This record gives sequence, structure tokens and C-alpha cells, in this order.
Amino acid sequence: MAVITEHLYKWEHFRHSLDVGMDWIDSINIAREEIEEIFKESPSLKEKTQEWKFLQSAWESAISRLVSWFENPKNALLVKANFKGKLLTKKDFLQECPYTFEQVMEYEPWVREFMERAQRVKRGKTER
Repeated sequence: MAVITEHLYKWEHFRHSLDVGMDWIDSINIAREEIEEIFKESPSLKEKTQEWKFLQSAWESAISRLVSWFENPKNALLVKANFKGKLLTKKDFLQECPYTFEQVMEYEPWVREFMERAQRVKRGKTER
């Protein structure tokens, strides 16, 4: 769940171009499939993972992953452009998980963007 919350947050807050984030979609979908398989094998885990403390623990792991991501030199331009070169710390992120269990398992913020882009392309073709 940490990977999912990390990549949802990146998608919503740190996409700086249209080609960024496609790997995040893949990792979210793979993680969701793996979690669903675990739920099939251990149905009682599904109820447990919906508890706030479990989501919060996943979010805290996601924050650590986000901080490490920003420390990676390949993200230096993103840090410079958005944060005036200041590396983010754990204190710079929301302290409470911004997602519900349902969002972690189902939310797809990219769908709306892709639909809007497809409509623009379609209008562009029909307007000619």
C-alpha cells in the first residue's frame, strides 16, 4: 500500500510533463493486483488493512520513499523548479494519509486526464 500511496501522490503533485508517471500507473496496478491476491488467500486481512493505523503506516512508508526519491540526483531539476533547490524532508508532507482505503484500491486520477486528452485529439481531427 505504501507504493500505491507514494505513486498516487506523485501523480497528483509532481508530474511535470505528460510523459512522466506512466511507470507509476503500472506499479499501482501491479500492487493492487498483488493486494487483491493476498485478500483472496487471507480475507481477514482486507478488514484489517482498512483500519486507519494500517493506512497511516503505509503513508509513513510512502513519505520515506518520497523523500528518497527527491534525493535522487535525476530529480534535481524537479526539486530546483518546484522547491527552489531545497530537498524535501518528512516534515514537508502531510502527516496523515491523504487517501482512504477505497482510494488506495480504486482511485485512478489518470483516467480523467486521458479522457480529456482523447477528446481534444478527437476535436482536433474533426475540426480540420
